[in-house]
Amino acid sequence: MRKRTEVQHYLETKILGAYETAEVVWKNDTEGTYHRTFDDTAILNDGSRHIVERQMDIEGRTFRVCSVFPMVKHSTPTEKLLNLIDNALVENLKKA
Repeated sequence: MRKRTEVQHYLETKILGAYETAEVVWKNDTEGTYHRTFDDTAILNDGSRHIVERQMDIEGRTFRVCSVFPMVKHSTPTEKLLNLIDNALVENLKKA
């Protein structure tokens, strides 16, 4: 069997880099929309938010990871980060 190239992997998965995709599967959420995720992941939609839950076993300990995403975004992660930086700068100027 021929080894896939990085470009072929990207074209098939739209994932580039070291992110491990060996255990990635397609699962549908509570609304019937399919998402690329892990087999042990639960995906829920309640109309206002998209919830992804997964249990991870690391060195004998179980961790529950829950991510919540708004269905309608009001700003990008970059905009939020820049806003935090701006607020920190304003606070530092007030202290100076």
